[in-house]
Amino acid sequence: RETIINELREDGFQEIRISRTLLGRTRFVATNETMRREIVVNPTSGVVLRDYIRFLRDRDDDDNGGFGQGSPHSGNDEDEDEDHDDDHDDDEDQDDDSEEDDDDGDEDEEDDD
Repeated sequence: RETIINELREDGFQEIRISRTLLGRTRFVATNETMRREIVVNPTSGVVLRDYIRFLRDRDDDDNGGFGQGSPHSGNDEDEDEDHDDDHDDDEDQDDDSEEDDDDGDEDEEDDD
């Protein structure tokens, strides 16, 4: 336990939290200015079961006003073509419905005899 804490401090992690998982394993969560590191250890054997590093976003210095840098379109061209085809099919269905309404309207008319 102390070995892991010392190693994390040497790597520049200032905040280190230690907790237990639901399965009784020891979890170390350490953070510094640029990353978060999670280490899960089997307390009986000392085997490291997980060592995960996640880089934190620099939210103050990116000057993008909170907006991401991703592409406005996701998917590929085939998906867009399929969507267009589906929209076209829906338009045809609406045309069929309006013709049926015209036929029904003739039967409802009353004779003025």
